[in-house]
Amino acid sequence: MKKDIIIIGCQRSGKTTLANMLIKDDNSYHNISLDSLAIAIKRTIPEIGISDGSTIKFISKRIVPFLVTYLKSYKCDYPDKYYLVEGIQINPDHLMREEFFQNANIICLGFPNATIHEIFSNIRNEDKNLRFSYTKTLSDDKLKDKISFYIEYSKFLQRKCNEYNIPFYETNKNRKQVLEMIYNNIMTNIIK
Repeated sequence: MKKDIIIIGCQRSGKTTLANMLIKDDNSYHNISLDSLAIAIKRTIPEIGISDGSTIKFISKRIVPFLVTYLKSYKCDYPDKYYLVEGIQINPDHLMREEFFQNANIICLGFPNATIHEIFSNIRNEDKNLRFSYTKTLSDDKLKDKISFYIEYSKFLQRKCNEYNIPFYETNKNRKQVLEMIYNNIMTNIIK
């Protein structure tokens, strides 16, 4: 039986790539980018308090209840469709407190065992093939600072995924093969 999907993880771990793979071959999924949603909320509803300096935990605490309300309405309007939510802005603690998400396929991507140099090389190589990426505008030192955070955040996510029994996938090495494996598992309903 098909299920709704939530893909969480650190930036540049393959969340959007995996989401695009899934929706390309199955048009019954409605893709929701939390990155875009958070930007829209930040720009149009400033009283919520989400700003450029907000932590993931702060954004998650505010966006998860909004997401639940939106998805409940979506499911009423489109009972034969499924949602695919992807983004960095969800803390597993907030996600798992919501009964609404208990039947979704939740997947987490990250790279807790990577080095800064490995991720830096991967990102700079990927940037060459991307039309737009915020990392293209960052200096090497600023990008390395962000990568250090991504690695630490991946470690946090991996611990939380173990705590909540959420599948966690390391995407630093063999990323294409890992994403294809997850894709195949979802498409054949192995991940439940």
